[in-house]
Amino acid sequence: MIDAAPALSAAEAAWAAWLLAGPLAVWAMVSDLRAMRIPNRLNALLALAFLPVGLAALPLDAFAWRLAAGAGVLALGYAAFAFGQMGGGDVKMLAAGALWIAPERAGEALMLLSLALLVGLGAVTLVRRAAPSGMAGWRGLDPGTARYPMGLSIGAALLAHLWLSLPAL
Repeated sequence: MIDAAPALSAAEAAWAAWLLAGPLAVWAMVSDLRAMRIPNRLNALLALAFLPVGLAALPLDAFAWRLAAGAGVLALGYAAFAFGQMGGGDVKMLAAGALWIAPERAGEALMLLSLALLVGLGAVTLVRRAAPSGMAGWRGLDPGTARYPMGLSIGAALLAHLWLSLPAL
């Protein structure tokens, strides 16, 4: 089997990921803070945006492993969803975001997610306590909301990972 050279260099792929997935991560963060919901179309766009970048930058076997990893994250996430531990949009966003992470950097990505969860939970708790009457139009920051808008942390971790993946200028 002939394995052609990737059409995108690693640096070009990192910039493409930043420019495509970055704004989608921000959209998810804002959406979850405003409505406690991450739209399906956003998660679909995040996953679909990976396809041309992945196909242009990765060998076919590495691309297939990324798809398998995304499917694995989706399966594990749905188990958490079934037990009421995560929202469906959060699960789909984690799976779509996993596509953008090289397997050898999964540990780093999980550490970033852990840190983003701790910082995000602390920040949301502080805002909820500081604004006891709530913030109009921001359900995720409303003190009456018992759930945490996990899209905030998932998006922040993905942004941090993408930023750390960019080549030095």
